Amino acid sequence: MPRFTLPLLLPLVACTPQAGDDTSPPDTQTCEVGIEGTFPVDGATDAYYRGAVEFHLTAADPTATVIADFPGEQTLRDDGLTVVFTPTAPLEPQTTYEVGLDYCRGAPTISFTTSTYGLPIEDPLALRGRTWAYDLRNARFYEAGYLGDLLQTFAERVGLVSVVGIQGDAIDLRLAVADDNEPPGQDFCARTVDVTAVDFSASPFLAFGPTSIEFNAYLGVITLHDMMVRTTVAPDGASLGGMALAAVIDVRSVSEAVDMDTGELCELLEVYGAPCEPCPEDSEPFCVSTAADQLDAMEVPTRVERILEAYADPRCEEEPTEDPP
Repeated sequence: MPRFTLPLLLPLVACTPQAGDDTSPPDTQTCEVGIEGTFPVDGATDAYYRGAVEFHLTAADPTATVIADFPGEQTLRDDGLTVVFTPTAPLEPQTTYEVGLDYCRGAPTISFTTSTYGLPIEDPLALRGRTWAYDLRNARFYEAGYLGDLLQTFAERVGLVSVVGIQGDAIDLRLAVADDNEPPGQDFCARTVDVTAVDFSASPFLAFGPTSIEFNAYLGVITLHDMMVRTTVAPDGASLGGMALAAVIDVRSVSEAVDMDTGELCELLEVYGAPCEPCPEDSEPFCVSTAADQLDAMEVPTRVERILEAYADPRCEEEPTEDPP
């Protein structure tokens, strides 16, 4: 099987090249770069078939090149400290792969096996009425990470995704917020969002958006705008795997929810490389784009009912905030 490599494009300096002959192999004794972790980890048996392979370096190395038996795109994150290799096409489920990183200290490899995600759904019609719960506190925020830390610290409820209709290669979804029971049920004080006619022709893979969802967070409500979601339904329908999302967050709502000054929060976010930008609703410079992945959702025994207005359902026992969403 052919091996594919992609060179890095960013001219970063990380290790001292060997003096003398430029064509000689690198002197690993002068290389101060190490690999402090990978994703998936070496030997993993539950790797997501659509997930990227990551090498986390102790310092940036412009010579680092991913070597794999499948084609993909190599990129950098975290100022060159994370080398990311994203497969061009989904990998095969329940298959073992080997991926290496050729860099200034050598060319170590990792081996991992993909999980069952990606196998056909056993009974697609049985998805109607099923609901899965996801908790943003379990996600890995790789864009605007400081904002993600705030969300994970102050978020009080998990989200729900429910299938309410199936028509051929399209499904209808309903998004809701869970209550604080265990297992979680529907929070009747929060409004739901219907996402209709979602393309499911790439089953079991599912992608939908843009949409919005609201979460209770300490002193207020935080809304994720323009949210895009990607995930895969397990063969038995009992879970969603590899969930990734991207969204725009209004920092003004975050600052109210966590009792921080909006301007100070924007200054902090700029320090962490995520400056506030114009919001899509009013063009005010108080929005930040964020992205998260490595999130799973497990089935919960609840049916999500449609609620058009927050705090309006007679089963709601909470009082609305001063400025209800």
